[in-house]
Amino acid sequence: MDGLTGMSSRLPFTFACLLRKTLLPEPFVWSLLGAVVLAAVLLLRNPAKRPFRRGFIVLSIAWFASVAILAAADIHLYQLLTEENHLIEWLTADVLLVASCIVLAAAVRSARRGRPLPMGVFLWGGFFLAFARELEWGQPFFGAKAWYSRNLFRLRAYLDPGYFVQFRAKYRLPESAEFLYQAHLIISAIFIVLAVLAGWYVLWHWRDFLSHLRRAPRESFGRYFLLGTAVYIAAQPLGRLFERLLTSPLLLSWRKANHLGHRILDEPLELWAAGCFLWAAIAFWNAHREPRREVAQ
Repeated sequence: MDGLTGMSSRLPFTFACLLRKTLLPEPFVWSLLGAVVLAAVLLLRNPAKRPFRRGFIVLSIAWFASVAILAAADIHLYQLLTEENHLIEWLTADVLLVASCIVLAAAVRSARRGRPLPMGVFLWGGFFLAFARELEWGQPFFGAKAWYSRNLFRLRAYLDPGYFVQFRAKYRLPESAEFLYQAHLIISAIFIVLAVLAGWYVLWHWRDFLSHLRRAPRESFGRYFLLGTAVYIAAQPLGRLFERLLTSPLLLSWRKANHLGHRILDEPLELWAAGCFLWAAIAFWNAHREPRREVAQ
């Protein structure tokens, strides 16, 4: 705590308040989400491909350059930003949430015009699942980790409340077994219902889905989506590889002194991958925009 106080004293007061080592303040979280929504709306209003692609390249270069400069200038601040429930993770979750809303809106809009868009529902499911995972399945909202995905396919977790007595003891969880059992039933039911509805819609329109799937690598949204998926999946393995590199004799003492782990690499990569998903969502929206009708002269 003394180290955190010493670091904060070197920062402007308001900035230090926003970066304190707890959950981010609620007004700041909502402001962050609002900024992501505003940026997405502005991009939706400009569907031109070339500026859209240039914007992605410029923002990508700016992001990685900022990460490198911040890490070199103040590794303690950089470490703070990459911690659980902090700025980069919240921003990643916000971007994923906005991306999921855009593709779902595109699917609903297309369905209203009589053209099913199962690919939109599929993308929504993926983006929303990533959003929920990024925030540890609702931990910031419940004040504790209420749900564990490892229990989703365990029948005993649904039928035997005593399972969570053992589960709590095994993982040394602070929450009560009753709380874990009730939260498991409620959240699992929500995920299962959403998965069944989305899966049913995709299977019902499987020909349209396969058609979109085949064309995806040749379309703008598909390329951004595949790029984001590759980086999002690779982020944690790359982070662990980076952590192993830090155990080399030359870097071990420096790592221990700064308490560095693999999250200082995987969190920035996951945010960039979420940016790819947002670009994919916007490209998907624009690709299925209703063509403008020419006004008769």
